[in-house]
Order: sequence, then structure tokens, then C-alpha cells
Amino acid sequence: MKTVMHNTGGCSHGLHNVVYRVLCVLSALPVLVTVLLCLALPACGGGSNDAAQVPPSTASEDAAQREATAQAARAVIEQDIRDVLDAHDSSTPVTLALESFSGAGFVHSVPGSSLQTRYDSASTAKWVTAAVILQQVDAGMLSLADHPQDYLSFWPTEGPLADITLQQLLAFTSGLVEAPECISNPLITLRDCVEQLAVLNANDDFTSPAGSVFFYGPMHMQVAGLMTIEALALESWDQVFDLFRNTTNLFAGASYDFPSLRNPRLAGGMNWTGQEYLGFLRALVQGDVLSQASREAMFTDQLVDATIGFSASQASLGEDWHYGMGVWLECAQPVYNCSEAERYSSAGAFGGYPFIDFQQQVFGILARQGEVGTFVEGKATFDAVRDLVQQWAATF
Repeated sequence: MKTVMHNTGGCSHGLHNVVYRVLCVLSALPVLVTVLLCLALPACGGGSNDAAQVPPSTASEDAAQREATAQAARAVIEQDIRDVLDAHDSSTPVTLALESFSGAGFVHSVPGSSLQTRYDSASTAKWVTAAVILQQVDAGMLSLADHPQDYLSFWPTEGPLADITLQQLLAFTSGLVEAPECISNPLITLRDCVEQLAVLNANDDFTSPAGSVFFYGPMHMQVAGLMTIEALALESWDQVFDLFRNTTNLFAGASYDFPSLRNPRLAGGMNWTGQEYLGFLRALVQGDVLSQASREAMFTDQLVDATIGFSASQASLGEDWHYGMGVWLECAQPVYNCSEAERYSSAGAFGGYPFIDFQQQVFGILARQGEVGTFVEGKATFDAVRDLVQQWAATF
């Protein structure tokens, strides 16, 4: 300890005043602690000489090495994705765009397609339509518990149609099963067509009690959309969509124009680019669109108390998926038993496939427009790279 006492700030060995000695010792403590720590740490010259010869591995160097390894693995996976897509579906051009929750992205396009190519939506529009309507629920303009007759003067006030709620319309459990021919008529108005829809289903013996049966089809969103137009005192769905675009900066060039702007098919008559749809998915993931309550409602299984009357996932894929609001809840089991969906998606009849995977923390879209009814082919294209997409997401 002789060395330590030589660095006590000038305290003398011959001091007899006890208080003074205590003060001297206290003043020496920082130096004492420093010396003891140095004796124990190789970096200060303490410990064995062998340990002192090994250069320390810093946290930044470890992180850099891990990132370099991840980048190398990612490059191999991305090339594998390109190879599979180039070989898998050469008859129909596709673009696959992926984005991790951390913000990293990957895009590959087969010649003839790009992120800027505008595609007809088919049922990929359902996810967007649900978000547009839920935005107005967030704004307090209407409620999920509202009934069509609250806004539509022609809607029945008695019978099974009177029990329908907006929530059931967005979940396709409203009991409506018949789509009138006018849904494809560009000359009629949305209001006139929904009025025909009400008459057709009111007289239909197959109409189910509201909330009891899931029936995948275009009827429900036509009614929900007209309710929203009336709640906002607007003239058209295009004006409702403009509100959504102006407040979110999403889908700047998109429109609902099939079969026409005056009678848009809200469950499938939209157009978009892959870049626009990817931005929409990003906004959902980041919570930039819709309240937390509306996002939770959208992604919650709405079929808990409903049987399945018709399911496109069962009919086309043999998959027992469930449904939220405008979005499929995927569960890779023969019978749906997932406590949490493995993936959320909204595949379209032309083969487009947007998805969010909260477990793997990745979202993306397969942009594609094949013939009507090539939903299965589009899903097969994505399934060909599904495992690679999960491996890609795992590198972040």
C-alpha cells in the first residue's frame, strides 16, 4: 500500500489529529479504488500477462460482423427469390415487393411488370375499402353498431335485414347472400343498385340471420359503402375515397372505376400500383392509418360465432382461413385453430396477393394481373417463395 499512500494528496504519516487522518484517507479513496480495479483488469495491466496480449472484441466490431454475415446471407436468399420467380410463372408478369418492419426492402420484377405498373384490384380492394370506412368510424361519422336503415331510407326496418350492422357488413357475416346483376352495370348508380340488392335479399329464402353465417361476396361492402356516403352527406364513393387519400397521402393515383365511378364495385373494382399498395401496408404496420381500436377490429377474427356458408379460401385453396374486416386471417391447419393468425392477406381473382406477417415482421405484395379466376396461380407463385421470404425476414 506504500504506492497508494504516496498518492493521497499530500497527507503526512506523522499526523496525529484523528479527524485530519480520516479526511486524508477519504480523499485517497478514488485513487485507491482506481488502483485496485486496475490490478484486477487485464486492460489496466493487471491479471495474467497472457490475457493482456489478447486484443478486446468491441461491441461495435461484433455488430459489424453480424451485419456483414446477415447481408451475405440476405444476398443469397434474394438471388434465390429472383431465380424462383423468373422460372415459376413466366406466362404472367409479376412484381414481388417485400419490406421488413425495420424498413429494409426488396423488389424483383419479371419483365412486363414493375412497382409502377397499374393493376386492376379484384378482391385486393376489400382490405382498402374496409380501411376507408373504418377511418370514418374513427372520425365519429358512423359506428360499427349502426344499421343500414339508419342512413338508407329504402332499407327494411323489419325482418333479418333490419338486424344487420356495419361491423357484420365489413366481416361478411351480414346474412346477405345474393349479388344483383346491377353490380356489374356501369350505367346505374351505386344507390340504385343497393336498393335492388335490398329487395333481392329481402325476398331470398337463403338469407341468414345477421351475424350467423360468413358468406364471401361483393354484396356486403356495397351496402357499407353507401352507408358511409350518406353518413358524410356526399354524392359518391369517389368523394369518400378522396377524403382518405387526402388525409393519408395513400393511393394518390388509384380509383374505384369498375364497372364505373358512379357504380363502383367496392369489394373488387379498384386499381393500384404495387408501390401504392405497399405504402398502404406500411401505414397499417406503423399505425399511421386507423386508430388502434380500428386496427385491432380489422385484424380480429370475426367468425367466432358464425358458420361458413361460402369461403373463397376453402373453395379455391382448401384452406380453412377466417376473416377479419376486409382481410383474411391465414392459419395453416386443416381446421382453423390459430390463436393468432399466421398471416393477414387479401388475395384477388387476378392473382394479386398483399400480406402482412406480424410474426415474421415482414409485409409485401405480389403484384399480378392474370385472367379472372387465377387467384390460385397467384397464391402458388407466392407459396413458391414463401419459405425464402421468411428466411429473408429473419436476417434483420
